[in-house]
Parts: sequence; structure tokens; C-alpha cells
Amino acid sequence: MKSLFVALATSAMLFTTAHVSAQKLSLTSGEFSALKDVKDVNVELVYNDPPVGKFKHESEYLDKKKAEYNKKDDGRGDRWVRAWEEDKQTRFPRKFEDLLAKYWDDVKVSADNPKAKYTMILETTFMEPGFNVYVTRKNARINGKIKIVETADKSKVLVEIDMEDALGRTWGGDDYDTGARLSECYADAGKAVGQWLTKKVK
Repeated sequence: MKSLFVALATSAMLFTTAHVSAQKLSLTSGEFSALKDVKDVNVELVYNDPPVGKFKHESEYLDKKKAEYNKKDDGRGDRWVRAWEEDKQTRFPRKFEDLLAKYWDDVKVSADNPKAKYTMILETTFMEPGFNVYVTRKNARINGKIKIVETADKSKVLVEIDMEDALGRTWGGDDYDTGARLSECYADAGKAVGQWLTKKVK
């Protein structure tokens, strides 16, 4: 029994380490020192028809899934696409904002706050929705570009950041819903970006 507990604990540690180390963040423009005076941040997520999996454009992926699901069950594809779009506007931003706020020390993070002096814009540049079909699974993954700009004049960019391989997975693999997997990508992104900025901005 003790050996089983040790094995499980070791597996959990390895899982956590992999989860943290998989994501890559790099400053591509600006200086961390420009963020020293940032105390409150408005957050926006944007999607400009990014590639999804093997598809060059999100719209192509959605058309295919809609047709597939409607063929199996009339109306199911339309409902699935509506849920996808709703997730982009509510579920994904909420996950990103919540974890960013939790891990970016001494900075107030909020959405739809035009009074905030600065705005963080996360543009998703790639989405891998993954899958979970009980006997096998593939983790979701996203890439993105982040800009921190002045809210009043978004042409004034403080920093630009590249983000790669924010992973979406849950303990126990209970993530059969596409939105659930992808929402965890945004949670992973928020946590990693918050921790990274806390460490880099001194």
C-alpha cells in the first residue's frame, strides 16, 4: 500500500512538473521595466480565425464539425457551434482572467474595465482542441500573442509576449467536452503569465 502511495505521489509530481514546464513564454518587444507602474489591467481576448488542429482556419473547423454533428442528430451541430462561440466570449476569458489575477502579484486584473490605465490583449494564434474518447485522449493546446497597451491609445504598446503550448487537461481525464479542455488551456496560460510577470517585473 505504501509503495502504491509513493508511486501515485511521484506520478502527480511528474505531471505537475511537466504541466508547468511545457509552456513557453518569451518577451518579443519592449522591456519588463515598462510594467513597473502597472497596478490595474483590463483583459481582452481576441480570435482572428486562427488555425485549429489540422485546419488553417477556425471557420473551416467549425463548418466541418457542424456538418458532422448535424448529420448524426439534426440541430446538434448548430448547438455545438453556439456553445463554442459562447465559450470564446465567457468561459475562456474567465479562466484566463481568474488565474492571471491569482498569480500576478499586486496587480488588479479585470475584464470590461475601460477605466483601467492598461489593457492586456491575448490573441489566440493556434488552437488544438484535443479529444477524449475514453480509451485514448489528446490534450488541448493553444498558442498566442500578448500585448500590454495603454487603454486610451492601444497603439502605445508597452510589451509584446509570445506564448506557446498552454496545455488543457484535468486531473483524472474527466474532460470529454471540448470547451472544458480548451478552457483549461486558458487557465494554464493565465497562471503561467501571472507567475512569469511577477518574477520578471521587479
